[in-house]
Amino acid sequence: MDPLLNDPNIFSVSQLNAQVRQMLESAFSEIWLKGEISNLSKPYSGHWYFSLKDNRSQVRCAMFKGQNRKVLFDVTDGQQVLVRARISVYEPRGDYQLIVQSMQPDGLGAMQLAYEQLRSKLAAEGLFAEQNKRPLPQVIQRVGVITSASGAAFHDITAVLKRLAPSIQIVLYPSSVQGELAPSGLCQALTLANQRQEVDVIIIGRGGGSLEDLWAFNNEALARLVADSQLPIISAVGHEIDFTLTDFAADYRAPTPSAAAEKVAYGVHSLSQRYQQLHTRLSQLSGQYQHNWQQKFQYLKQRLNNQSPLRQLQVRQQQLDEYSQRLQRALSKDLQHRHQICQHLEQRMYQASPERLLGQKSVYLAQLRERLAMASNNHFKNAQNRFSRTIDQLRALSPLAVLARGYSTIQNDSGHWLTHIKQFQPDQTVTITLQDGQARAIVKSTNEQSVPNLPDSPKN
Repeated sequence: MDPLLNDPNIFSVSQLNAQVRQMLESAFSEIWLKGEISNLSKPYSGHWYFSLKDNRSQVRCAMFKGQNRKVLFDVTDGQQVLVRARISVYEPRGDYQLIVQSMQPDGLGAMQLAYEQLRSKLAAEGLFAEQNKRPLPQVIQRVGVITSASGAAFHDITAVLKRLAPSIQIVLYPSSVQGELAPSGLCQALTLANQRQEVDVIIIGRGGGSLEDLWAFNNEALARLVADSQLPIISAVGHEIDFTLTDFAADYRAPTPSAAAEKVAYGVHSLSQRYQQLHTRLSQLSGQYQHNWQQKFQYLKQRLNNQSPLRQLQVRQQQLDEYSQRLQRALSKDLQHRHQICQHLEQRMYQASPERLLGQKSVYLAQLRERLAMASNNHFKNAQNRFSRTIDQLRALSPLAVLARGYSTIQNDSGHWLTHIKQFQPDQTVTITLQDGQARAIVKSTNEQSVPNLPDSPKN
């Protein structure tokens, strides 16, 4: 027996594809990728299969229906998208592919560019200059809050102030913080607060969200009002990583609405250094803690994905979709072939149709009738012409015609034609036929004279 047959280092194709899939999925957890969608297929199973490409390369992608149901826009070929996916291998074919977890239009680049351009413009005007920032008051008795009355930001600010500084009064200037009407609402609330002059400081902000959600705080008119405000303003928009034009224009930026409330409660000068130390330490510990748990989570998640029945079910579903598409193509091809055969038989049946043959024979019969009529007419005309020529010939040969030229015929009493002088007898009664009648005559005498012989007529 060949010893290579028992070598554990020899892989089957299935084992190789499984190992490659595990290595890829272990090496890459999740990645963000942008590109253009092409060859999009949406079979009846509800899963999506497509390619993501740029100007030089492309990669196969699959997005199962549990994930593509969360996509809120219509996905079409040629669309630029941003996807979050994990790398895998479709083992039955050995194809390297991406399993897409989420998708969004690649439109954030234009919005970010508009943000950067407006920020550069306002910064060049000195709107964000540090020398223009107003210090926060040492003692704060009343704080104005510009945000949504039903939002989490107002609840967080109220909870922190009640816990740390319950003596501080809160005045709410309600406004929508998201949508088309949000910028005008925020501007009206800030204008009203400056007109009333009833608070010591203003907190303006909202909870975290996407760039689109926070876009109202990137409004140019609002940024100018914040910079020109008579009251000191603390901006608390989104989370710590979110920066808006309102943050740059405000006198102080808090990373969160809760942090803004803490700033008001403890005061800028007393808490600044301590806050920075705690923030730095907390960020380090949080980052380390998050990193450790993220690694553990990714390890457990990878193990779960490798052993998950859902993963196996997705592979089988992808195989089923492939077989379904192949079956549909085969059925379509067979149906087209049978349709061609049917058309061919239908053409043959039409060629052999009694009705069609009868029509052809009818046309042929009509042609024969027409030819017969023409032949009969021609034959009649030819016969009539021959008859006319014969009549003319008969007329030319008729004795009457000869008589009309001055000749006459002579008959004896027995009715015999007398053509030679020898046939005449003296005192013989004869009948002379002329052109217009007959005359009776008696022969008195005969005188035979020699008549010159005429040449015989040529024979045909």
